[in-house]
Amino acid sequence: MFCDVWGDIGTGPVRYLAESWELLDALCQTPHPALLEYFMTIPANDEPEEVRACYTESAIALAKNFSCLPFLNDRITTLEVVRYWPIQNSLEFVDLLEKWHPGALILLAHYSIIMHRMSARSWAIKGTAAHLLSIIVRRLDASWHRYIEWPLNEVGLPPTIQRITDELQFGSLDLSGNRSSSFDR
Repeated sequence: MFCDVWGDIGTGPVRYLAESWELLDALCQTPHPALLEYFMTIPANDEPEEVRACYTESAIALAKNFSCLPFLNDRITTLEVVRYWPIQNSLEFVDLLEKWHPGALILLAHYSIIMHRMSARSWAIKGTAAHLLSIIVRRLDASWHRYIEWPLNEVGLPPTIQRITDELQFGSLDLSGNRSSSFDR
């Protein structure tokens, strides 16, 4: 998106942002090997090639994002680490997320680990990881939940969050999807 103007950005008033992005990108060239191997076990072989290619590209970017975590310092900020993976994703991957594709949701769940770890450094993203994971758990079929145990544990959500949110009611807000009010009973 910025290819045509990157040179101008790199010499203009926001050059620090461009320099820090280039530094972060250089530091994150090698995906975290164990995570990449794990992410690559998730996609189903019966998916179309374009879905698998899109997933693979995003999985590599996410594994690279995890490899950035040790480099946080005064030149690499929390925001840069948090935005690395979302910026790397293609529009096709965003389409998978919009369709609640299980593989895309699983990668997003693992991205919430990065958000959670970075939330100790930034008030702006506190609680975002837990909120995101609670949505993912509700959207993912239970057969996929085993792939998000690590994010749930890391963020501190119980693996049974789906059951808990299904049963939890607040006044007229019934989180199970039942639209009747508690006053109607």
